[in-house]
Amino acid sequence: MTPCLVLVAEDDEVLRETLSETLRLEGYIVAGAPDGAQALTALERLHPNVVLLDIQMPVLDGKGFARELEARGLHVPIVVMTAAANADSCADEIDADGWVAKPFKLSELLPAIERLCV
Repeated sequence: MTPCLVLVAEDDEVLRETLSETLRLEGYIVAGAPDGAQALTALERLHPNVVLLDIQMPVLDGKGFARELEARGLHVPIVVMTAAANADSCADEIDADGWVAKPFKLSELLPAIERLCV
């Protein structure tokens, strides 16, 4: 398998670090960002294969991140991670490639990442 770089954009530091470490153990290369603005900077610098995107973040939320990607003409597969009751609607709203509802199991998240790591 070609190394896959996953950018975890999540403001909850414990969740971001736990998820990052878990993905590393699964063989992924992982970078993290605590908000959408820092995720944009990381995306332009690192060119990840997939972004795991929290919708509700400070500075620039997930929807703002997606709008900014589109405005810059950038595309990267996005998997939305949200505690919102309508996770699928949130994902559809930003044309995401997948979604998981928080709290989620690794067995729900890994297939979404694997499918998009190309």
